[in-house]
Amino acid sequence: MIATSTRSSCWRRRCSRRPRARCTGRARAATRRDGRAPGRSGARSCSGSPTASASGCARPTRPRSRPRPRATSASCRSWPPAASASRRRSTTPSPTCSGGRRRSATPVAGAPVRPPPTSPSSTPPHAACRTRDSDPGDVGRLSLALMESTAPTDEPTPETEPDSGLGDHLRIPLGIIAVGAVLLGVALFAQTPEAEVEITRVAGQDRFDTAARLALAAYPDGSDEVVVAAGHGFADALPASGLAGRQNAPVLLVDDEADEVPDVVADAIEELAPTRIHLIGGQGVISAEAAEDLTGPTDADLERYAGDDRFETAALVAEGFAAEEVGSFGGATTVLLVSGRDFADALAAGPLASAGPHPVLLTEPDSLPTAAAEAIDELRAERVVLIGGQAAIDNPVSGALAGLDGVEHLERISGDDRFETAASVARVLDGVPPYRDAERLILTSGTDFADALATGPFAADAGAPLVTVPGELGNAARDVLVARADRLEEVVLVGGTASVPHELEDEIEALILGARE
Repeated sequence: MIATSTRSSCWRRRCSRRPRARCTGRARAATRRDGRAPGRSGARSCSGSPTASASGCARPTRPRSRPRPRATSASCRSWPPAASASRRRSTTPSPTCSGGRRRSATPVAGAPVRPPPTSPSSTPPHAACRTRDSDPGDVGRLSLALMESTAPTDEPTPETEPDSGLGDHLRIPLGIIAVGAVLLGVALFAQTPEAEVEITRVAGQDRFDTAARLALAAYPDGSDEVVVAAGHGFADALPASGLAGRQNAPVLLVDDEADEVPDVVADAIEELAPTRIHLIGGQGVISAEAAEDLTGPTDADLERYAGDDRFETAALVAEGFAAEEVGSFGGATTVLLVSGRDFADALAAGPLASAGPHPVLLTEPDSLPTAAAEAIDELRAERVVLIGGQAAIDNPVSGALAGLDGVEHLERISGDDRFETAASVARVLDGVPPYRDAERLILTSGTDFADALATGPFAADAGAPLVTVPGELGNAARDVLVARADRLEEVVLVGGTASVPHELEDEIEALILGARE
């Protein structure tokens, strides 16, 4: 596990800076300030670290406790089997998320502005997003039938963003009722059509500002850990949600096309006051100059995950998990596998990865990279969940996974397109506490990765499912909204009106109120 640095009084006064460790070595090894590597060892040298030892930067290989049987079939089965006890997060609607208003029949007049910082003596806005109390008694069971689809999709696909293709569809049986309500004999009442629906928008001037606002809304009291990813190149950024879930941290974005950190990001770092910052990607993605800017406001320790390619970078992030830290379903440790060549389906994995937490590994569409296979073995994963249809992750990958020692369960969550895939993930979360009773839903664009990437940890902290839209509302988002209409009290839109149009606010309200009649 990662040792967390302790803030000193000198740090709080910003009077001096601690000496930094300088680590060099192979690009695929993750650099750590304490002189250890979270994953496989490599040829490395460390200097300047007070904790560096003769053993070098590499951690010892974790012994396998026992051999495990291989998966008997490459076919994808029902997932998740039995929802395990989950950390309960508050689902009480927040007053605001960087702006917003209570809506009944009055439309929102434009995008709201960011609220001023909350004083320590007052109740912080969106404080519910931070609640992570455990409730082991709330254990639900969910049976999902994964059905193979042969219907073609008519959605046009950009050349650089291949559609998820045909895949397995999730159908949830009716009659899933909260266990506590059944035992206590509590009557469950639907909301009346006149009940108010709060439409909230979190939006900045650009993707960097939006991510900063999400981070500050979810962590108004600061965060000891912060994850930083590229704001333009999605490849290295996709594993960020799993790491954020493990560290209970927000995700901030930096401009990988410049050596300077945006001012809004530097301001957010100073306000969050982390003691450790996790960088995903090598210096070609997040430069050394940008890294210095990030640590400047707080003098935080720096940890960088950088592999020879996107697949090794994701593997290094995953191997930073100790095996006992990996989230499980039905008693089986679970990792998520997404396409490393396109972000379309991978964005849907964000809330699921953060909630577990579950490491996110990347794969080629038609072959399993060695780095991913080794990470699955190192984590002793028993369950692998593929996110996306066969166009995103084809059958040869499933076959390779079935041949790995210890992998006992393979599942796939997918839809006809990226928006249906996100809706399918939302339906899976609908059967797992605390998402099952969530009164909040988050909606963002699925055509660009930046806002959705930063939204994953935000959604997990809020205990709210995430759906994506193509600019208009779309059938996939409509279905999720209608299914949850009786209990929804708040819909949070993430992104400006260019990605999530203003007209959707009235359409969402009318849809929810109409479904309650």
